[in-house]
Amino acid sequence: MFALLALAAACTLPVEVTNISGRIRHDRAIPDYVAGAIVRLVRINGSAARAGVRVGDVIQAVDDRLIQNVCGFDHAIASHACDDVRLTIRRGTSTIEIIARLTPTPKPGPHFDDQQACRNGVPSSCTALGKQHKAIDLFGLGCDLGDSEGCYLFAVNAGNNSSYARAAYRQACDDGNSLACTNLGWMLQFGHGGRVDLEEAVRLYRKGCQGSSCTGPNNLGCVNAARMLREGSGVEADQFEATRIVRQVCDRTPVNDEDGREIAHACSLAGTAFLVGEGAEKNLQLALPLLEKGCAANDTFGCYNLGTIYEGSDKPRALGYYQKACDRGDQEACASVSALRAR
Repeated sequence: MFALLALAAACTLPVEVTNISGRIRHDRAIPDYVAGAIVRLVRINGSAARAGVRVGDVIQAVDDRLIQNVCGFDHAIASHACDDVRLTIRRGTSTIEIIARLTPTPKPGPHFDDQQACRNGVPSSCTALGKQHKAIDLFGLGCDLGDSEGCYLFAVNAGNNSSYARAAYRQACDDGNSLACTNLGWMLQFGHGGRVDLEEAVRLYRKGCQGSSCTGPNNLGCVNAARMLREGSGVEADQFEATRIVRQVCDRTPVNDEDGREIAHACSLAGTAFLVGEGAEKNLQLALPLLEKGCAANDTFGCYNLGTIYEGSDKPRALGYYQKACDRGDQEACASVSALRAR
């Protein structure tokens, strides 16, 4: 991943950095507890080279901002003007500080050849080639070189029952991909690719829900975490925390159709909590708008529960909600439609 171009920042540190993959960690004997962005190239005669930054250095902090991965490094640099920054660097077994000056970001050059760049060890180019040729081995190579997207795509293509997918999702998750955290949580919850670990599944769902500066929060992770908190699966049951999570998700703006479905379901779950008084104060006035929002976005759970609310007082309205849920495949709602019409 190219720190020079990632955010189109006004200023940059003239180096190229990559994430610390499992392969890099093994080859360079970097301890598991060390996080950061590893320098793979230093621009000749650039300010970083003059300051003493070397290939193989692990940048662990920019000023007082801790760095976990390339994305964190990019965002830390992007927040600075073109002046000096203090880099905390792990070099071998030592930790040192270097003062380096950020310089104006150069204009993008001509498009480089991904095949040649991949041969030269550019992680994102290997991943780009993998997407062009639909080649899982190139995704794996990109992942080994430290590209988080390569890790994610390798895991997706390896399949749900692969232990290799678990390892690749974990790397992508550590590198800031919130969907990878959620997917790994799902594998651990249901034992795909290895043993079941409910406690770790909850932690990963919550990490995916929290998101990162790289990809933002993953709403499926939030909903899955809330379910496990509500059920006490892998964690002590906490109905109120589960409701807090889904209410927070309900207020978000979807980024695509799949995300919209998760947000709609979160609204329905939050509305149901207020409807029945589990994890929230029983309050119909708070429940209704949440359920309406979920149902309006075609979540059958919200529509069905609205049907139950109006069944005794407004039969046509109840039928409308039940029918909407039935039309989208909710068999319980279909049974309620038949029963209500038979009265």
